[in-house]
Amino acid sequence: MDFQITIKNLSFNKDKNIGKIIVLVEGEDEIKLLKQIFGKIMDYDYSIIKKGGIIEGLYKSKKNKNSHVLIAKTNSSNIKSVLDLNNYKDNIAISLMQEYGESIANKRIYFIWDRDYESNKGCSLALNTFGNSLDNDYEMNGLLLISYPCLEVYEISNFEKNLFKKEFKNSLETKKYKKSCRWNINRIDENTLLLAAFNTIKGINNFNIYNLDIDNFKETNIKIFNKEEDYYKNYKTWKALSLISIMLLQLDIITIKK
Repeated sequence: MDFQITIKNLSFNKDKNIGKIIVLVEGEDEIKLLKQIFGKIMDYDYSIIKKGGIIEGLYKSKKNKNSHVLIAKTNSSNIKSVLDLNNYKDNIAISLMQEYGESIANKRIYFIWDRDYESNKGCSLALNTFGNSLDNDYEMNGLLLISYPCLEVYEISNFEKNLFKKEFKNSLETKKYKKSCRWNINRIDENTLLLAAFNTIKGINNFNIYNLDIDNFKETNIKIFNKEEDYYKNYKTWKALSLISIMLLQLDIITIKK
């Protein structure tokens, strides 16, 4: 994709079937966001795996029986914790087999994480390790999608058209800004998700990255990380950018048309 993106280039596929996917998150706010997107807006089945592989928070779709999102909360918010995924994947695999009689193989896996400068110092290794949401290698599949500096950037990107022009020093500043604007997850809908995707693409363009391959995102993902790191080192601030929309683009829930 190498053209000037506008909102008109984006469309929302409300009836898209995605099969079963797995999303690993670090906290409760991410779970609330995913429930809003996949449960309320898309009306997919979803379930939440907590510690020990216990499935809870099961939601059954009223109309879409062919899509299910398994949300797994990790034991730690430190990105280094996902570099040893044997325990998490074992728990998920056991839960899938017991609940649905299915294997974890050939299912898209995503990680949604914050770029916390002080605690998440394993991001570079994690990006190299988890560069493909769908991979035949059981130990390696998974795509890490980072929000710079935090999840709240994605929430704000649903409501503010020119968010891609903003910068935030840290998570605290971002959260204060979001609170002052009185935006919340419950207001996210189809149209706001398109705006968030627009902000994501324009934010990537900010780093002079225009030729985006959404399906093969690893190289671009690493470039973005390095650009953000360099910018932070030079100016002690992050360019506001969340990559959560990449998941929706890969799943064809949101599509780009020229």
